[in-house]
Amino acid sequence: MSDNPQSLLELVRDSEHDALTGLLTHHAFRSFIDRRLMGGALTPREGRHHAIVYFNIENFKHYNQRYSFAEGDKLIQHVAHFIGEAFPNQIAARFSADQFVVLTYEDQVEEGVQKVRHYFRREHKDSSIWLRAGWYTIAENDHDAGVACDRAKLACDELRGRRDVYIRQYDMDLQRHIRWRRYVLDHFDEALEKHWIQAWCQPIIRVATGETCDVEALARWIDPTEGVVPPFEFVPVLEEARVIHRMDLAIVRDVCCACHRLAQQGKPYIPMSFNLSRLDFELCDIVKEVVAILDEYAIPHEMVSIEVTESALSGNAEFLKGEIDRFRAAHLEVWMDDFGSGYSSLNVLKDYTFDMIKVDMAFMRGLEQSEQARIMLAKVIDMAKELGIKTLAEGVETQEQYDFLRTLGCGRVQGWLFGRATSKPASIEGIANDTHPEVELIKKRDFYEEVGRINLMRPEPKTSLDGHYLPGDVAAAIIRRRNGRYEYLNTNSYYEKFLSDIEIGTVKASEANINKPSHQRSKDFVGLIERCAAEDGWHHYVLTEYGGTLVIRMRTITRLPEFDAIALLCVVDEVIDTDLAS
Repeated sequence: MSDNPQSLLELVRDSEHDALTGLLTHHAFRSFIDRRLMGGALTPREGRHHAIVYFNIENFKHYNQRYSFAEGDKLIQHVAHFIGEAFPNQIAARFSADQFVVLTYEDQVEEGVQKVRHYFRREHKDSSIWLRAGWYTIAENDHDAGVACDRAKLACDELRGRRDVYIRQYDMDLQRHIRWRRYVLDHFDEALEKHWIQAWCQPIIRVATGETCDVEALARWIDPTEGVVPPFEFVPVLEEARVIHRMDLAIVRDVCCACHRLAQQGKPYIPMSFNLSRLDFELCDIVKEVVAILDEYAIPHEMVSIEVTESALSGNAEFLKGEIDRFRAAHLEVWMDDFGSGYSSLNVLKDYTFDMIKVDMAFMRGLEQSEQARIMLAKVIDMAKELGIKTLAEGVETQEQYDFLRTLGCGRVQGWLFGRATSKPASIEGIANDTHPEVELIKKRDFYEEVGRINLMRPEPKTSLDGHYLPGDVAAAIIRRRNGRYEYLNTNSYYEKFLSDIEIGTVKASEANINKPSHQRSKDFVGLIERCAAEDGWHHYVLTEYGGTLVIRMRTITRLPEFDAIALLCVVDEVIDTDLAS
């Protein structure tokens, strides 16, 4: 090493600047801020506050791999130049390979960040990379440059993976969020051990009967100081920390243990569904773990369904297909949760095998006012039925929404209209209680599952002369005869119009007439039902009282002899050529 004082000075000066960009180094920038803080130079004056802005190039490693490290170096130099252009005469530094920091004034932050983004996108068209920025306003009592820079970085990190937002301020809301995230991770093991994390259950309703046919197990964190914590406040934290599988398996065990206790007491319990995260499939052999818990508590596999969201299916498609097939081979149903919430729902439905789709609650919002939403919902249920997939609509909050779903033949519904999630075991007992509608008996489950497969929008109409199906606007209903009483389980809107056209009025009025032997319409209608009960296949009679010829056709869908029950499909065809009615 030379003893020349000038050479030593140049060496120190060089060590303070990044060789690639000419900006200050991480250490030099923090030292500079520390000196300014100690000297009071960053104290707010005349209403102006200083701020630290933290930039990060999202997906920079991918850029290096795709274009070479030499091109990556050019990108870094460009960003340093853009920052100098957008924040002239300000202090800037390169903190690491793809991260930069600027000391500026608070009122210059947003305009400066916008300029940097504009310059960046003008020169670099590759959409796989983009810039995000976080910033922190230096307070009067700040004395540590490291803390100030870290807060700007935390704000920037909150935008990781997002394209819809490019700038975030470190404020009180973010501070509370970060503290809570730290609290969750610090207390996660204790929460599992002391059962602060537990399963609550929300009822799932069979549309045809209004009875509870399943419950969904939902995670709740019951904290001794914070109270009931909803999932959106701790599930993302556990996913980010890659420990979510431990929580999901704890929920499965919690419910299975409660069901086992009920069984030992001779009480029935309701079939249940569990939610799984995408990371569950990566972090453990989730199929093996779930099946082991079910077997440990002697829970029949047919009583359990697994819910997987569309977003969970991104990534290794072949692996996930195999895992879903393993669940189904073990006699667990697999449901696709939040169908329609993303951009690839149809592709997912095409590529994977599901037993049921849960239509996202977004379809329910504004359903009463939006014809577009009603059309889309009808098409989704129609498509699922044609594919042989069961349907469940989430987020049902009004009677009008429920009634509309009945006309579509939707199989199940879930929402606040029928009850919110409640703590077990009362919520999983096979009894009626204050939080759940009356519970469907397990013995009747297969009967109503068969009823739910009928598509009221394409209800097997008779074939026309050219061999094609008639249009889908066919009046159709599903009728149940049980213990000598006749009831409508489902009616589509065309059937309701048919009842109005023949001056019966409502579904309830028609039901009352059918069950009144003295009524003039009861004899033909009940007679047709009894013919179907005696012999499979289509049976019909002709109605000619209202200026046209209508054929009322029925066939048996399924039977439940133990309860003297039979379900029938009823279709009303308008016939132009009366020869077809014979």
